[in-house]
Amino acid sequence: MKKKTPPALRAALFLFVLTTVCTFFLAGGNALYEGELAKRDESLRKEIVRAFGGSFTDDTFGAVFDRTVERKEFPSEKATVYLFKGAPRQAAVRMRGPGLWNEIDLLVFFDLDSNSIKSVRVIFQAETAGLGSRIEEPGFLNQFRNISIDRPLRIVRQRTGAPDEVDAITGATSSSQAVGAIVNRAAALAARGEEGR
Repeated sequence: MKKKTPPALRAALFLFVLTTVCTFFLAGGNALYEGELAKRDESLRKEIVRAFGGSFTDDTFGAVFDRTVERKEFPSEKATVYLFKGAPRQAAVRMRGPGLWNEIDLLVFFDLDSNSIKSVRVIFQAETAGLGSRIEEPGFLNQFRNISIDRPLRIVRQRTGAPDEVDAITGATSSSQAVGAIVNRAAALAARGEEGR
């Protein structure tokens, strides 16, 4: 006569196998996610070096980045400041801030010699499709170019011609203002990041 495995032992074996399989899949998913994050970070750093006027090959990128860019983390601000070590004085700030529905993640380039914005790029946003999501459109982002950072820029519903104004997206004033607030905070952080150099 065959001896039956006790139900408690069968349940324990089942839970052990299930836990092992789940752990294997979670570890694999995490490894893939970490690899993707590393690729995105490298792509972003390459974009920054190019914007600063640097050139490199895939083999020389790490050395070129370390030689030409100083990186400062500001965790409480949800930001990283990248400062060009040469001339002209330039900075790039990656900063996250609240949007209407989710965080907006921006990369803002500054010319610190002329105290102006060079460009703004949206890295991530989850604003309302067809309205707030239009913050990624060149027609909106190009308005930030060459705006002085000597004083905060303003997002307005209708421009009056003042040099510190950016026209809000019709129907997406809140999302437009969120971008403006992040850019203003990034400008202040770029100046702060350069202090003590």
